[in-house]
Amino acid sequence: MKAGTTTLFEMLSEHPKICSSKNKEPGFFCNTLRDNSCETEYSNLFDYSDCAHEYCLDASTCYTKYPDEIDVPKRMYEYGIRPKIIFSVRNPLRRIESQFNFEKNKDWGPDYLLDARLLHYSMYFLQMHQYFKYFDDMDDYFIVDFQDLIDRQNTVSKRIFDWLGLDNIDTEYVNKNKTKPISIFESTAQKFPFEMSKILPKSISKIAKNVLRTYTPQVKSSLSEDQSQKVKKWIRRDIERFGSTFGFPIGNWGF
Repeated sequence: MKAGTTTLFEMLSEHPKICSSKNKEPGFFCNTLRDNSCETEYSNLFDYSDCAHEYCLDASTCYTKYPDEIDVPKRMYEYGIRPKIIFSVRNPLRRIESQFNFEKNKDWGPDYLLDARLLHYSMYFLQMHQYFKYFDDMDDYFIVDFQDLIDRQNTVSKRIFDWLGLDNIDTEYVNKNKTKPISIFESTAQKFPFEMSKILPKSISKIAKNVLRTYTPQVKSSLSEDQSQKVKKWIRRDIERFGSTFGFPIGNWGF
């Protein structure tokens, strides 16, 4: 989550041999989203053609939200899925900040930046380790560096297509689902027991928020230096194991 999965989904969906799911995040193998799905067969999520396609693409971020989501790899294995796993990662501290700003509501104080859920999603070895028991071929894992994805999108797509054994295509640059900062007026309003959406109709509230975010000062929450050091201390061992397992340059993140 908040590491470029929507951009990856849009980018890889351009390849004619890849059949993307009708919904970017169907969450078929998750508990939380699966309960809301009316589909009983995974294949129904795709308009797959044996003549045209070689791969299906499912970009559900809930597949890497352990321990909030447990047994996802087990469900895949028991269903008969043998996936190739593309795991996009970014600086863990920036990922935490991005998720916090993406989800923030008036009840969240600055200490929520250190909430266990945000930390767990940034523990990349913890997330991948859930899969090793069922899918132990390391050649079936591809790690994407979020910064490479933003800076060198066509290079990243070429490497992925090569890994999948597909012909290379140039992909159009996309930067989807970027977290938007809130306006300073919204930030102030969050301190009071009312919400704009409850005072104004939903359509008007949305327009008002867009206007405020365009024409007024904007704010984003970020980890303080003390919070950053705490996060690094708590997740350092996990990030080091991730780096050594996948040969990933965690030094770029300050670990």
